[in-house]
Amino acid sequence: MKNLKSTLALLLVFALFAACNSKDKTEKEKLKEEMQEAVDASKDYAESQVNDLKASIKEFQDKTNEKIENLKSKTEELGEDAQMKYQEQLVKIENQQKQLKEKMQEYEDAAGDKKEELKKDIKNLKDALSKSVKTFEEELEKK
Repeated sequence: MKNLKSTLALLLVFALFAACNSKDKTEKEKLKEEMQEAVDASKDYAESQVNDLKASIKEFQDKTNEKIENLKSKTEELGEDAQMKYQEQLVKIENQQKQLKEKMQEYEDAAGDKKEELKKDIKNLKDALSKSVKTFEEELEKK
């Protein structure tokens, strides 16, 4: 993202320099069009990055929901004491899932450098949720 900003800044400086030195109006118009194309391309790139992340998280959430439902049905087959023990873990997993969803909403609403910070938070939440689900699955398999 920083490289993109640096590149755009450099292009803008170059464009302004060239526009100031250019006497021909058509060259200025060409330069203006090229700058607009560069801006549009950077917007398209940023948008595709957001969409890729959203699709990845959506797919992860769908798979996680499926696993959670499977885990819930397995815990219902256990005794009452075991159900209570595992209920706490299910609540923890559902809270992690909720946090991930909220962080994704923050990401969609954020701008610029804040997106990069949130992207790291999202990855950490995703990893923690994945680990929690895996650990819970392994515990249930031992029963």
